[in-house]
Amino acid sequence: MTNNPLKQYFRTAEIYTTLPSGTKYYNKDIVNFNEDGEVGVSPMTAKDEVLLKNPDALLNGQAISTVISSCVPAVKQPDQLLSVDVEALMVAIRHASFGDEIELDAECPECKHKNHFAVGIAQTLTTMNKLDDVYKIATKSGLEIHVRPSTYHEVIKGYKAQFENYKIAKVLNNESIPEEERIRAYSQAFTNLSEINAELVCDSITKVVISETNDEVTEREHLTEFIREMDQKVFKTISETLTKINSTGVQKEFSAKCEKCEHEWKTEIDLNPVNFFTDS
Repeated sequence: MTNNPLKQYFRTAEIYTTLPSGTKYYNKDIVNFNEDGEVGVSPMTAKDEVLLKNPDALLNGQAISTVISSCVPAVKQPDQLLSVDVEALMVAIRHASFGDEIELDAECPECKHKNHFAVGIAQTLTTMNKLDDVYKIATKSGLEIHVRPSTYHEVIKGYKAQFENYKIAKVLNNESIPEEERIRAYSQAFTNLSEINAELVCDSITKVVISETNDEVTEREHLTEFIREMDQKVFKTISETLTKINSTGVQKEFSAKCEKCEHEWKTEIDLNPVNFFTDS
């Protein structure tokens, strides 16, 4: 589409934003930052908006990747983005497309009144926390486990596993199914979820350094076996560290005040794309 007389009226960047990961996690083939370490964000097209209302496309991550490619041209490979950066970009895209305010409901923990709020989301971008360049966990046995933040597609893998287990749980509540069969299905679901959790933890380990010899272990096969055979306390520490890392970035918490009893408390904005955009 060359020499289009309407080209000057095409959408342009409405806002510019930094990412929680800064500029050190990606090379220019993945994200091409400007001189200020920012990326420009344009409003969605009608096609983008329709795509974000497709549950299947959201669940496999394709919708998010396509919309980021459409709205953030500086991102060359959206499938390589960290989940914290995807979250920030989706907030920026929503802001560019629909304005600053997002409406949400929250139940007062004091009087149970259902409140309706209008919250500004631009501040979540300006107050976001940044990722550290390196994350490592020291164990009592003398190992140094280096981990990285999860990519969006790794997080999606976890969401899908939880969704499948939710469907199985609903089936298991059906008393017409023999108890033995329900127990077998529950056991299989639990095993599947455990396997995926182990896989996600392994994906996030970049290397393990043996302090005694300073040797570095990076082979996937060795790391997988290490995950399966490690002390559950170490596994729990790694999982909790990854949860904390993957919660870095956009600040979801805001102060709420009940319109009925005036009780004040902290609550969170749900940035799950399924709700964040379909409720627009």
